[in-house]
Amino acid sequence: MEAIYNKIGDTMEKLFTIMIGIGAIVCLIIVNVAVVARLTNVSISWSDELIKIIFIYVIYIGAAIAYKTDSLISITMLEESLLAKTNNVPYKILKVTQHLICTGFAIFCSIEGINMVMNQLRNNELTPALELPAAISTIGFVIGVIAWSYYGFGKIAKYIR
Repeated sequence: MEAIYNKIGDTMEKLFTIMIGIGAIVCLIIVNVAVVARLTNVSISWSDELIKIIFIYVIYIGAAIAYKTDSLISITMLEESLLAKTNNVPYKILKVTQHLICTGFAIFCSIEGINMVMNQLRNNELTPALELPAAISTIGFVIGVIAWSYYGFGKIAKYIR
């Protein structure tokens, strides 16, 4: 079971990393085109909106990857002092508590994000410039926090064992 979980998690991380890379390149191109357009007095009103949507995906999916790879901020001094002791139980309790809080928050955000997407779709909300469904940007948030929840369950299981 653990091997399947790890394989899914690693595949998601690779896919997300590719998405983030493509998103960053697309943002770079759009920003440069928008700057040139402004210099030539041509309005590209949709560029800011598209960049905002891409940034939402990059930020929240990137945060999930950072959580998976332990790249987020933590209470390092306390962790290291507990890890140095011969009894690993306090360290494991700290890590399980940290991951329960983070995963609980991610689950809460997932539920609220899904509710927000459903409301945006139900109300036919559109983005101002591109007139795309407003849920498109919220879906990026939901993908990120669902991935964060998935990775959190794995971390909790790792420290409970």
